[in-house]
Amino acid sequence: MTLTLRFLFSLIACLIIAEIVWTSQIEGKIYHCTDETGLGFLLPGDWYHPAHDTIQKNWSNDRLWSLWQSYLTVSILSALTLTGILSALTKNKKPANQH
Repeated sequence: MTLTLRFLFSLIACLIIAEIVWTSQIEGKIYHCTDETGLGFLLPGDWYHPAHDTIQKNWSNDRLWSLWQSYLTVSILSALTLTGILSALTKNKKPANQH
């Protein structure tokens, strides 16, 4: 598997984990959107509408964007780390028929 494919698979896995954590720790706790799709991390920006939704005191859409950017940064760094680990683990493994 190429390095690019390792990174893409790692990134997809990390983004799915980030979505699960966002859904369980952010949606419904920091904000409540009445028309939420359930993919608040993967489909960002439509979190809070003042007319219908609620948001915790001292939070805003700008603060949610900052939090989202932090989640995205951690996802990318985690995917890079995982890619490096996978590459190191498979670096010395050659098929049995090669010398």
